[in-house]
Amino acid sequence: MESQIGKYYFVRCGDNPNYFKTVQIVRNIFTGNLQTRMSNPVYGSVPDGIPEMPKQMLMKLQSCNNALPYSS
Repeated sequence: MESQIGKYYFVRCGDNPNYFKTVQIVRNIFTGNLQTRMSNPVYGSVPDGIPEMPKQMLMKLQSCNNALPYSS
C-alpha cells in the first residue's frame, strides 16, 4: 500500500451510478497510518486518467482510518 500514497482513484456512488467520488490516499502525519480523503459526490463522467478503485482496496483503506493507536 505504500506505493499508493498520493494517488487518486474514483468510486461510483452505490445509490446512483451517475455520481462518483474521488479518493486520495495520504499518510496521516500524527499516526503514521494510511488515510483516505474522499470528495463530495460529483455528477457526470469521470475525468480521463483516474482509475477506478477496487472495492476490496477501499474497504481495507477505510478500516485503516478507524485504527488509532492507544496511548497511555
